[in-house]
Amino acid sequence: MKIMKKSLFCLFMFICSVGLFTSCSDDDPNYSAAIEGEIVGNYKGTLEVKLFGESIGNPIIQKITVSKASNTSIDLSLKNFSFMGIITIPEIKLSNCKLTKNGDTYSFVGTQELETGELSCVINATGTIKNGNIDIDMDIKAVLDGQNQDVDVTYKGARLSGTESSEAKITSFIIENDFVIGSSVIDDANGTITFKVSTNATDEDLSELIPEIMVSNKATVNPESGVAQDFSAGKKVTYTVLAEDGTVKTYVASVDGNILKYSFDEWSDVAQGGTHPYYDPLPANELANPNKGVALLYSVSGYKGDYPVLQEEAGFAGKAVKLITRYTKKQGGFINSPTITAGSLFTGEMVISISSMSKPLEATHFGIPYNKKPLFFKGYYKYTPGEIFREGAKDGSKDNIIEGQIDECSIVAVLYQIEKDDEYLDGTNINSSPKRVAVAYLEDGSAKSEFTPFNLKFNFLPDKSYDPNAKYKIAIVCSASKEGDSFKGAPDSTLILDELEIIGE
Repeated sequence: MKIMKKSLFCLFMFICSVGLFTSCSDDDPNYSAAIEGEIVGNYKGTLEVKLFGESIGNPIIQKITVSKASNTSIDLSLKNFSFMGIITIPEIKLSNCKLTKNGDTYSFVGTQELETGELSCVINATGTIKNGNIDIDMDIKAVLDGQNQDVDVTYKGARLSGTESSEAKITSFIIENDFVIGSSVIDDANGTITFKVSTNATDEDLSELIPEIMVSNKATVNPESGVAQDFSAGKKVTYTVLAEDGTVKTYVASVDGNILKYSFDEWSDVAQGGTHPYYDPLPANELANPNKGVALLYSVSGYKGDYPVLQEEAGFAGKAVKLITRYTKKQGGFINSPTITAGSLFTGEMVISISSMSKPLEATHFGIPYNKKPLFFKGYYKYTPGEIFREGAKDGSKDNIIEGQIDECSIVAVLYQIEKDDEYLDGTNINSSPKRVAVAYLEDGSAKSEFTPFNLKFNFLPDKSYDPNAKYKIAIVCSASKEGDSFKGAPDSTLILDELEIIGE
């Protein structure tokens, strides 16, 4: 679970922190009436990011606010910027952008030079506003660690009238089915929807439930109401509500309870239509892996290999997940990358932020809420170690071949206690934290040519026991290279997993 050292998105953080663009003189004409009457307001449109002319992901809907800075200039603000799930910035702000007029088109230009630590860059922003439509181009020339990088951000939007609704809520979620008991519970604060099912409901019974959904006035929801969804084996479905004015809210719907079973039959198409799309196993809000970090390596490090987590069509039952350790050492780009990236999968969240660039193990937020006493961790696996074992480093500065060493896989589940819901363990303490309560661990990580079952008992640590009144999280952590957290392993080591399940009471 390796994250590249630095992200191109740090550029946006510098824009956000400095937020001052200057241009033109103070002799511009007075545009006060036009600014207040034609220009100021909210704009709804799409934003696209390109690196060296290559699109990263799909265009995303964003809302930009234009406000009056003076009689001759405007401010532009983009709040809650989030891209590809890699980084979220509270606000990007272009301040004091001077206006010029040509016919019915207002143009603005801003330039900023930034110098901080190992990064220096020049940001040129140009844009036009005409008849309620806005177009913005940001050309970012940066030097990071002595390497040049070019980032282009484009935005196209239309001015909202101000009467559009900003409410993006699911107001009703009804499933008419004999196995669904009572009414669904919609939690707006946490963005969750849960419903109860009868104890005799089978996975087949829950595989095609049809929710009838009502949303806020003039909002839309995806997936749409009336579309059958698979809620079997603990699967969860994410619904995205888009308000009339572009405000977005997501909800995660699931069966009420802690059924932890992963069949890997359902996958999401990530960055569909992009240059380097990939697939992730569902449910995305419970399972995480290094694919989205590797997605950036194609552009920033010259990486040309495949992703570390792939779909395996021939699983033990249906599809499975394939974890492959990749040789990801920098191959011509401008960002240093890990020598190897172990194929890995875990319950929890992979969080890539500015602070995590130099501390990649802290980006792995292991664990999801669990309110049962775990008894067994079971499933099926096949494993083939790679041929050449390497001792690497997080920035690729080390790449030693260790003769005679054979890679091994790692399959483990850890129950740990929390006080607050936002607590988690990560790659630095999952094996040592005093919060750990019980562990189920596969001792034999050697090669297995056929699907091999495992049924691991949870062993409670000394002086630890299960308290039904306490809060817990459970972390399933699997890797094709058991020393992958130390950047050690053999490229092409392959671990195939299927039908993972936690049995609890």
